[in-house]
Amino acid sequence: MIVVSNTTPIIAFAKINRLEILEYLFGRIYISEGVYKELISNKKFIFEIEQITKSSFIIVKEAKNRLAVELIQKMHGLNMGESESIILFKELGGDLLIMDEKKGRKVASSLDIELTGTLGILLKAKQEGIIIELKPILEKLIESNIRISHELYKEILKSANEMF
Repeated sequence: MIVVSNTTPIIAFAKINRLEILEYLFGRIYISEGVYKELISNKKFIFEIEQITKSSFIIVKEAKNRLAVELIQKMHGLNMGESESIILFKELGGDLLIMDEKKGRKVASSLDIELTGTLGILLKAKQEGIIIELKPILEKLIESNIRISHELYKEILKSANEMF
């Protein structure tokens, strides 16, 4: 399975020190050079950067079609990482794109790209027995300043059979 990720999901998993969930579920994750630069550029996240750079299952690949990247970026107002993730997905013949940003998801969806996000991955990890309980992980994400709407929080817990 070829899985490509954008920046935010990897940051989310690194912030809660659970990058291994991505490895357990997918084996490898491809990211574009732009995503890699976004991941390691903020020097106040040394702990997260260290995790990411030491993760051998995260493979950096160049999105070769620079014109397509630029067009998507300008036409849809996406950032470099989002644009490169979509183009890299297409170039690799990807099976799944991991992206949380609404605008990027909308563009990817319009291109018939199979999508999931951080919460979808956590739900899948729960269903496959990789994690036992979702609620503490969601709480840790929220404590780490990852935004999750109250409605989505309730919906994901209900899907995981943790809402009583």
